[in-house]
Amino acid sequence: MDPEKIKIDQDLVKQLIESQCELKVHQLELLNTLVCAEYLVNGEFVFRFARQKAHLKNEIKVMPWLRSKLNFMTPMTEWVGEPSARFPFHFVGAKKTAYKSLVEQPLWSCQSLEFGEELGLALKQLHQIPSRSSAKQKQLKTPAFLRFSERLQRCENLWRKHEAWFEECGFPTSVLREVFLGYEDLQPGHELVPIHGNLYSRQVLVDEQFNFVGLQDWGNMQMGDRGLDLSLAWMIFEEPVAKSFFNAYGPIEEAQFEISLFQALYHSVVMLPYSFRTQDENLKQWTIFSLRKSIGL
Repeated sequence: MDPEKIKIDQDLVKQLIESQCELKVHQLELLNTLVCAEYLVNGEFVFRFARQKAHLKNEIKVMPWLRSKLNFMTPMTEWVGEPSARFPFHFVGAKKTAYKSLVEQPLWSCQSLEFGEELGLALKQLHQIPSRSSAKQKQLKTPAFLRFSERLQRCENLWRKHEAWFEECGFPTSVLREVFLGYEDLQPGHELVPIHGNLYSRQVLVDEQFNFVGLQDWGNMQMGDRGLDLSLAWMIFEEPVAKSFFNAYGPIEEAQFEISLFQALYHSVVMLPYSFRTQDENLKQWTIFSLRKSIGL
């Protein structure tokens, strides 16, 4: 089966869940298709279906162990679907969390120094988990680093195809390209650590009082450069709160600081057209905020 030709639709999702999870599906709602195809099932469970072979594998293998090392909330997986003739990748299911995603909240909701500090400490705890002390952790795969030329080509394609959307939001593509090219010689730091790998506003969980609670959707977890996770600060915080975040996190190399800026820029460029296509106004506003921060506006 050619992975590129796999169509993840409601019929397939229903068949896979009912055949492997002993759960009768009565209602399906597509939530997003960014990394995995994510569905709300019967209004109370969230199932994520990998779109590439590597997606979800580390989460399935390592997350039960890693969760025991973290003092912030991570959703507990209840079902693990295996690759099959109908679908060659893994899928996972969990009960829908009672907490809210930050992307659903107003931009001001996380702009407190305490929020920045708590999130900085949470990522510090994740990144300080010893990288060689556990056989479980060795199962995390080390990816290629930044692949700058591939990322530039992807952005070039998005800028050409959706130039009007970027212009509408106040981002001339010529300016974006100039800023992007400033990172062409970016080098990685000297240490790989366990990272979430796909942090932005949707992955941050908050309670009704807008307190930080935890992180969700660990399907891209890997051994990687900590700067990739630290990019979250530029995506969601104003300058004073970002400073509180980095003060709590502790010292980092200059290269990792630059990587965090680059990742925030790249992720925002990719996310803006997606927010237009899906008509997700909340995500669009967070992405515009992130992109402005990334290019220094």
